Amino acid sequence: MIEIIHNEINKLFQIYGVADNKDGTYRIDFMEDTTEEQKQQAYDIVAKIPLIVAKKEKLQQIDADFENITKQGWDSGQGFSLGITAQDVSLLVGLFVLAKEASAMGLNPPPVIDMNGGIHTFTMQELTQLMLQYGQARSQISATDATRRKAVENATTIEEVNNI
Repeated sequence: MIEIIHNEINKLFQIYGVADNKDGTYRIDFMEDTTEEQKQQAYDIVAKIPLIVAKKEKLQQIDADFENITKQGWDSGQGFSLGITAQDVSLLVGLFVLAKEASAMGLNPPPVIDMNGGIHTFTMQELTQLMLQYGQARSQISATDATRRKAVENATTIEEVNNI
């Protein structure tokens, strides 16, 4: 807790440190040139610590949720799943670009490798449809994650944070 208080105050101005009085209060050791306005800002931060901690914990939960979603991948509805990490997205976009080039040259698109190592071949039309569905699903996952993070940032009470 002391580290959180110290870091939050140091975002605004430098202090010597923070001590836990062991009675639910904290002592802030201010620099000599700290103004009364800055001291009040520091005291306001201490008062908001429960909310700051709740937000930090909620963001950790959101991180874990996102990690679980990426571990599961995207279910194509065709009996296989594709990875949805940033690296997976890059690889699939690269594959799609190569597929378009191959198609323009009259060649078959390269195969898609699923999360379990399964190999799947598609026509260019089928691959395009798959990539559109994949892109829409990945975009929705990212949008949901971003919306949750923004809601945490904008929350002004612990109750609001808990409801995210």
